[in-house]
Amino acid sequence: MRNIILTAIFSLCAYGFLSAQTKSSQIETINGERFYIHSVQSKETFYGLSRVYGVSIDDIQRCNDNLKSLSVGQQIRIPVVETAEESKYSDGQIITKNGKTFIVHNVQQGETVYALARKYEVSAGQIIAENPAINNAPLSIGQQLFIPFSGKTTDNPAPATQTETKTNEPYFQYPITKNMSLNELAEQIHTPKEVIKLYNPSFSDSVFAETTAIVPLGKLYFPKEFIFCFSSNTTLNDIAEKYNVSLSELLHYNSYGIVHFDEGVYIRVPINNENQIHALEQINARQFLFHTVEQGETTYSITHKYHISEEELLANNPMSTLNALPVGYVLRIPYKDNFFEYILENQNIATENQYGLQKNNMTITMLLPFFLNKNANTSNDGIINKPKEIYEHTYQFLEYYEGALLALDSLKRMGMSITLNVIESNNDSATTNINRLTSNTDLIIGPVFPKTFPAAAAYAKRHSIPIVSPLSTEETNTSNPFVIQMNTPQKYRFKAMVNYIIKNNENCHVCIVYNSESLEKKLMTQCKMAFNEQKPALDGKKISFEEMYYPSVGSAGLDKAMTKKPKTIIVVLSKQPAFANNIVTKLFQSSKNHNIELWGMPQWERYENIELDFLFDLNFKLVTSGEVDYSSPRVNAFIKQYRKTYNTEPTKFSFQGFDQMLFLVKHYATGTNFIADLQAIENENGLHDSFNFIKKDGSCVNTTSFIVEYDKATFSRKTSPATIEVKN
Repeated sequence: MRNIILTAIFSLCAYGFLSAQTKSSQIETINGERFYIHSVQSKETFYGLSRVYGVSIDDIQRCNDNLKSLSVGQQIRIPVVETAEESKYSDGQIITKNGKTFIVHNVQQGETVYALARKYEVSAGQIIAENPAINNAPLSIGQQLFIPFSGKTTDNPAPATQTETKTNEPYFQYPITKNMSLNELAEQIHTPKEVIKLYNPSFSDSVFAETTAIVPLGKLYFPKEFIFCFSSNTTLNDIAEKYNVSLSELLHYNSYGIVHFDEGVYIRVPINNENQIHALEQINARQFLFHTVEQGETTYSITHKYHISEEELLANNPMSTLNALPVGYVLRIPYKDNFFEYILENQNIATENQYGLQKNNMTITMLLPFFLNKNANTSNDGIINKPKEIYEHTYQFLEYYEGALLALDSLKRMGMSITLNVIESNNDSATTNINRLTSNTDLIIGPVFPKTFPAAAAYAKRHSIPIVSPLSTEETNTSNPFVIQMNTPQKYRFKAMVNYIIKNNENCHVCIVYNSESLEKKLMTQCKMAFNEQKPALDGKKISFEEMYYPSVGSAGLDKAMTKKPKTIIVVLSKQPAFANNIVTKLFQSSKNHNIELWGMPQWERYENIELDFLFDLNFKLVTSGEVDYSSPRVNAFIKQYRKTYNTEPTKFSFQGFDQMLFLVKHYATGTNFIADLQAIENENGLHDSFNFIKKDGSCVNTTSFIVEYDKATFSRKTSPATIEVKN
């Protein structure tokens, strides 16, 4: 798969997603059925045509001898979807189309898909599957629908009940590709089977291939099989009677026990036929999620999973401390919009959905260094991911590109029409390739190297195009109001480190160590600046600091520094594996006689030669711009899709490509002033990256950092958001 992608990049062709397509005016009648005669244009896709003409992809392929691919200039037939005004059918008429029997229905004011499903005794999924033009949007008066005929007709719809879905509730169609049990479907779409039945009343305990499930969008359920009920000065018997369950069931499903059944505590109640209405009421309220503590979970893992603070968790749950979370305890999680940013595979979302798209069309240009000249001479014998087939320095940028493509695939399901142009941009070719940029571009991503970025940024400024520095940790220093720096610059990471040291220490000495004048002197300058900015606070906590050039002072210099204060904090700025291993080993030996805290670089975690036990004993810490929480459902959904698409595992760069593309395009499409809107964003979380922008020297700069700690006491790795004070 990667060979295919690299070949596509090599050609430097535009990658089009739902490029602009228009409906043909030519209509012909063939064998009694009316068709548009459409001439295929460049970059048109089955999906795009299905959206333009309001028919399914299957219908287009069926009407063209099961056509599997499109070619420019090819003429294809697309069935005409008739409105009530142009239809030859009358309301209530029973007809046969494509071997299926339907009853024709002209939509009246106030009618919904779900009301029609109840009226005609079919599922909402069946109606949507047979009427693709509905496209998840509210029905319009006079719209003509073909309802699968159940053998019965009725003049009046059944009266609405409390379980009927609201007209404007967002949902998606989940195509079922194989026969399975209802429990299996519930696991696949992360929705309780009882909720599936509420939205698909025709479903039994088994569901069949080639059907469609209607699933409410933008909701998560924890756990999958229960609702949660607030207990306020009541008894378990009261709860059992109210929700039509037995006392033994309540005791079974609440293993945490009756001892802690106090006011404000949530308990689990199994959903059954009698209490489904209460379940749906709680789902539609959508003010909180509920999480049941499992074995091994901690306050940190839960707050990180839901992107909330410990203070928010404590404020929403009746307990004085969160230090010990009993297994089975139900926590109330305050609802946040960013729970649902990631769009699961197979979700078909309407153009005007809960994201509030203002702009549907966008052209993006990426300038990435794929080192195509190096890859042009590699062998290709058909073995996927064979290391010698791809130049080693290509990988991280290819992985970033792969993640970005998955984000674009999700964005097109939001209704976005995106054209992606890819331009090769090596250190030695980026400036040359700037002339391939076009002024009709809406967003430029790259180049990634600091020395080649200014030329592209100058072009972007001349043409008023936002331009993104995606991966560099160096500030652009362009004073350019169109520049967006996504990766937190190193100087803000140092600020976060200094703040942490001040907050958690006193009466200690800091040694800032570097090993190379050419490679690390700039880091040293930035690090010292961060300490100097906070000197009054450092002095107040009796924290001193000094710079050490290791080739000059050696081990003896470090040993001497460790005698100055009761505790020594060593900050090592080197990314060289050999030096990192040597100094970690040296400090581990010294830790037997001295109190040492070691700070290193994020790259160290990937070095196999550094002993993990040494890092724990040295209370190792680092600052990073992002973290992946592998317990998150969003992360696991992404990993599953990435494996399926590319036959390999995602890396940090894969997550960054996905996060940044999804974030940038979503905000471009939903905002009115792109740059200003970004600067107003606070703590928006992706799968790896988080975003908190400031305006710095005219540019838009992300300042989010995380502190990673190796906890010696618990032998665990912990991550927490860092705080900084931004000064121009």
